[in-house]
Amino acid sequence: MPKVALVETKPSRTNFAREFDGAFEFDQYQLCSDASIKKVLKKDCDIDIDTDAYDWVVLVGSDALKYFTKINSVTEYSGKKVEGKFLPVINPAMLAFKPEARKTWESSKESIVAHINGEIEDVIIDESIAMGTQDTEVAKEWIRGALAHTGDYIALDSETNGLYPRNGHMIGISMSYNGKDGIYIDTDCFDEEIESMLHELFLKRRVIFHNAKFDMAFFQYHFGFEFPNFEDTMLLHYLIDENPGGHGLKQLSIKFTPYGDYEKPMYDWIDQYKRANGYNQESFSWDMIPFEIMKTYAAMDAVCTFLLYQKFKKIKENHKLKWVYDNILIPGVRFLLSTQDNGVPFDRERLLVAQELMLNDIDEAIQELYKVDAIRDFEKAQGKDFNPNSTVQLRSL
Repeated sequence: MPKVALVETKPSRTNFAREFDGAFEFDQYQLCSDASIKKVLKKDCDIDIDTDAYDWVVLVGSDALKYFTKINSVTEYSGKKVEGKFLPVINPAMLAFKPEARKTWESSKESIVAHINGEIEDVIIDESIAMGTQDTEVAKEWIRGALAHTGDYIALDSETNGLYPRNGHMIGISMSYNGKDGIYIDTDCFDEEIESMLHELFLKRRVIFHNAKFDMAFFQYHFGFEFPNFEDTMLLHYLIDENPGGHGLKQLSIKFTPYGDYEKPMYDWIDQYKRANGYNQESFSWDMIPFEIMKTYAAMDAVCTFLLYQKFKKIKENHKLKWVYDNILIPGVRFLLSTQDNGVPFDRERLLVAQELMLNDIDEAIQELYKVDAIRDFEKAQGKDFNPNSTVQLRSL
C-alpha cells in the first residue's frame, strides 16, 4: 500500500478522509500549526515533514502547492501529478461558497485516487512522440507522409520571436496529422519545394489551430499560405466555458490530454537562462531557445492541439453552438485578421449615439430587474440595495 501524506494550510474542521471517501490512508500535516493566523505567510510555516518518506503527497490549496513546488495555480493543476510525487487539489471547503467548483473537485478526487492506486501510468515523451528536424530532406519526407495520409485534418502551430508578423519572424512550425506523434521543423531548413508542399497540404486539409488568429497572421504574412478550411480549439472550448483565462493550450492539455504539463522543462530552462544572463520578460526572445530545447515542446503543441480537437469537435453536435461557431466565431477570426492589418473606419457621432442607446437599454433592464420578487427579498435580507454588477451579490442571490 503506497504511503501518502496530506498537507493543508492550517488546522481545519475538514474531514479529508470522508472527502476522499476513505479511498486511501494518509498522514495529515499543516503548513502552519497556528489556526488563528488569518493569512499564512512563509515565515509562519512550521511544518516538519520528510517528503522522501512518502510515495505521494497530496497538497490541498494554493498555499501548500506554492510551498512545495514552483507552481501557483492549484485550479490549473488540481488532480494532476507534478514534480514526481505531488498531487495538488482544490480545497473542498471552498465548495460551500463556490459550488460551481464541484465538478473540478470530483474529477480531481477521482484522478488522485487513480494515481495512488497505480491506475495512471506516466507518459514518457521521447522522439517517437515529439521529433524535431533542421534537415530539409527529413522535413520533406514528413510532409509527403502527411499529404499521403487519409486523415481529414492536421494540427498546425508556430513558434515566433514576436507577437506581430511585422516585427517578428517565424522560428519554426509544428504539425501532427494523427495525434500520436508530431514534428517541429526549423524554418531555417525551408526551401521553395517545402513551402509549395505545405501550401498544398493546407489547401487540401482542414487545418486545426489553437488561437488561429495569432498563427494565421504569421503564416499569411511571411509565406502567403491560405487556409480555406480551418478550426480553432480555443474557440471550441470557449463555446462551453466563457470564463476568461482558462482557454490556453497549456491549461487544456493538462486537463484533457495524458501529457500533462509537457512544457515545464522548457520554461524551467527559460527561467534559468534569464537569471544567468540578466534578461527580463521584455528583453527575452524565443529565438534564444536552442533547437534541442524547443523541439519537444513545440512538437507536443501540435499533438495536443490534435487531441483537443478530437474531443472538442463533438461540441458541434449541438446545432445552436455549431451555428455560433460557424457563423460568428470562425468568420470573426477572418474579420479580425483583416482589420488588424487594414484598420476599421468609424463614425464618432454614431458611436456616441450608440453608446447612449446602449446605456438606456441597460438602465431599463435594471429597472425591470428591481421589480422581481426575489430581488426585493434579497434586499430585505441583506439590508442594502442590490447591485447587479457585484459578482459577490449575484452569487449570494
